[in-house]
Amino acid sequence: MKKMIVVLNVVFSICIYAQEFMLLNISDNKTAEHNNSNKVPIKLKIIIDNTEEERFILVDMQNNKKIGSIFKEVTEFKKVEESYVSKVKAENDKYGFINSDGTWLFKPMFDEARTFSKENIARVKIGDRWGFIKSDGTWLMKPTYSFVSAFANNYAFVKEDSGLFHYVNTQGKQAFEGKFSLASNFCMNQQAIVSLEKLYGRINTKGEVVEPFIHLKKSDAIDGCITSNESKMVYMYTIGRKNNHWGIMEDDELVKHFSSHIVSPLNCTDLYLLDYEIAVMVDGKGALVYFNNKAKLLYRFAPNNKGTMSLYDAKDKEIWQSNIKKVKVNSCNIEEETEEERQLTIIQSTKLQWKTPSRKICIENGGAVHKGVCFANWLDALKICKKSNKRLPTIKELEGVIMGCGGELKEDNEAEKKRNIENSAYQTCYKKAQFAPGLYWSSSYDEDFSHYIWIADFQDGSIGANLKKYKYYIQCVQ
Repeated sequence: MKKMIVVLNVVFSICIYAQEFMLLNISDNKTAEHNNSNKVPIKLKIIIDNTEEERFILVDMQNNKKIGSIFKEVTEFKKVEESYVSKVKAENDKYGFINSDGTWLFKPMFDEARTFSKENIARVKIGDRWGFIKSDGTWLMKPTYSFVSAFANNYAFVKEDSGLFHYVNTQGKQAFEGKFSLASNFCMNQQAIVSLEKLYGRINTKGEVVEPFIHLKKSDAIDGCITSNESKMVYMYTIGRKNNHWGIMEDDELVKHFSSHIVSPLNCTDLYLLDYEIAVMVDGKGALVYFNNKAKLLYRFAPNNKGTMSLYDAKDKEIWQSNIKKVKVNSCNIEEETEEERQLTIIQSTKLQWKTPSRKICIENGGAVHKGVCFANWLDALKICKKSNKRLPTIKELEGVIMGCGGELKEDNEAEKKRNIENSAYQTCYKKAQFAPGLYWSSSYDEDFSHYIWIADFQDGSIGANLKKYKYYIQCVQ
């Protein structure tokens, strides 16, 4: 089968605050450094056995100590002015913001929260009202509104009880006179799309109309723009097994080995990790073992002699004794496949457990929804499936669905595409299998170009590859 590399522009874009991520495999840059310096705490995941719920421990590697409590959620530490800050969710189901030294910027008190924008302002919610906090630990605007947007290019919009929107600036004041039935963030050209009833137009940051209001559908009016040109280099690494040894993979080969007593990753969804994420592995003694992306041992969470679990450093020094008696282990035990088994996987793909990401998980993790289907760039697609407790499918698994529905996967030419499009049985079949006509991300790299990811077009059955920054549909699998 000839596989063609296709490069397509993003066809779904809206005017939102966005950061562009450049995601590269570790092998793309042999000198890539781990994103976490010793100044930034690392996040260690555990799964409590009796509840099977994920929990996270924060460890200050510079001082070799645990900081804070055990958390339900922890975001990556990001530099906010002169400090590093993470949003966390505590056991009381409230969100707070913790500094890298373990002190609280805001204690867990919010029902919902978002991370800080480049303006060093974050959205938070108490009860059913949203407001804004500042990175100096003070309020910009107390929770007042039923909805507030993120700040972008120094402005945000808020929804009043009347249902109308107005804009606010970084001083927490109304930016200009004028209220709208719909609003969007200001783009880099200092213009925003707004609506007055069913009329759409553009305004500038003074509230002046720069493009007349006309009758348009909402989808036609919001034609897309980027509101931030910030970029971030993010690396990803892959965990795999070869000859019964686990470690870091490159091009289907183990390049760095974990300890010989490792028997499994904690989760099958944790085989593709961002460079600042820690590999959580299981050993043969019921302990969780943590490695960085260089396969260096960092910590162990293991049974102690007091009937509970303790956190030990790489030199086996106990740095924290918990009251947790047991964690869940052996959640993932992948068997190495022969070539025959790989071919069988293609045929059996239609029997896998597929899951369409929920709208909530999709949007909260960087995606958007088009005609009921989640789409995102590849970095966010990985996160979305991970949050759905699933994983992105391999390209073979996607090919298996296409072939299982009677689609042709031979030489990629217009005649074959036309046959698939005109094959009503095929079109009906893949839609029943929870796929939409369009391009879907896989988790598989192109063998010749590691910065390209394989994608499958279910409408015409073609297979291609594209850069990880583009946005395609997402279907997750277990």
